[in-house]
Amino acid sequence: MPDAKEKPSEEAPGKPPSRRLLWLMLALVGLGLAGGAGWFFYVKPKGEKLEPAQELKPASSTVYLPLEPVVINLGDDGGGRFAQVGITFQIRNAKLVEDVKKVLPSIRNRILISLSERKAQDLLTKDGKERLAADILVEAGRAFGIEPVPEKAAVPALSQAANPVIQVLFSSLIIQ
Repeated sequence: MPDAKEKPSEEAPGKPPSRRLLWLMLALVGLGLAGGAGWFFYVKPKGEKLEPAQELKPASSTVYLPLEPVVINLGDDGGGRFAQVGITFQIRNAKLVEDVKKVLPSIRNRILISLSERKAQDLLTKDGKERLAADILVEAGRAFGIEPVPEKAAVPALSQAANPVIQVLFSSLIIQ
């Protein structure tokens, strides 16, 4: 009888793989395919879709108008700190550049007043620089008689639609 017990163990190496192993391999392949499909559909390269604001602004018609660097004493206690700021305006189109140049002294005055109220700590952070750019954009609009709409309004950006200056860019920002 010991021979009868040994026979099943001899047949085991010759048996085909069990169904459990086959199902396990199929499950792993399925998970791999599902993960690959998920990556393909959810992790797309940036820039494929244009935002609505980008579709409205054709890049070919915009013009850049660099201003002379502005040097101003900052509003810090003691008055010992100053900033040199290089500003470039992005203008809607080339036809509006002459209109902006006509009111440039008024815009520069508004920029100087706005900068003189700032503290050095405000200009060192990214948020501070973004707030300054937004304030300069509003001041440029005011030079054309465009008043900003309060942020709580239904369409806050509507007032800036008539502003020939669509973006304020910093070419340099030095604080000492």
